[in-house]
Amino acid sequence: MKLRKTFSNINIPVAAMADIAFLLLIFLMVVSSMDQSKKIKINPPTVVQTSSISQDKVFTVFVDKDGFYFYKGEGKDVSELEFLYEKHASLFPDAIVQIVGDQETEYESIDLLLNTLRKNGRIDVAFIAKKQGGGGGQ
Repeated sequence: MKLRKTFSNINIPVAAMADIAFLLLIFLMVVSSMDQSKKIKINPPTVVQTSSISQDKVFTVFVDKDGFYFYKGEGKDVSELEFLYEKHASLFPDAIVQIVGDQETEYESIDLLLNTLRKNGRIDVAFIAKKQGGGGGQ
């Protein structure tokens, strides 16, 4: 018995594929550029005078009121921050450590972070605070 192969004409619309790929590309660009620091609830202290820092050489660490450290939106241990800072400082020799701490953060948490990062030499530090009477600006 001989079986015949039947060929059917399958038509796949490819015009919609470009639209789907474009929408996926836009979605991925938007999601990847979201600010991770918005997840962390920090209430920085107020300050009277402010200055700005170039952000390309800045190593930013968030410290919440319970003393937990965050780098790029992820919780980190002090030893992990030390390793990450060493990598950052090797790329930018004049790097600045920017610490964003909650108003109620214990001094010991900040001191531990500073002493750990200082083990490999001198560090430049900037503490972030809200401008007094100016709302949410930094």
